[in-house]
Amino acid sequence: MRATRVYFERTKSLPGYNNVKAGIEVTLEKGEKAMAALQKAEIFVANALNESPTPQQMGIALEIVKHKEQLDELPF
Repeated sequence: MRATRVYFERTKSLPGYNNVKAGIEVTLEKGEKAMAALQKAEIFVANALNESPTPQQMGIALEIVKHKEQLDELPF
């Protein structure tokens, strides 16, 4: 089996019984791995749904990990 395209889509529930859907279809280049493309598609969709941590949140998380605090205290 050889994959030629990867499609990833998610639906996010919003307040007031509203939903938003984001997805992307990726055509694989020769030699490109389907799993690597899927991971990139997941990141793209997370960004589209505003679910990616901000640079400030990442900085705080890095400081928490450096000081070996509890991982459940991460800001996202």
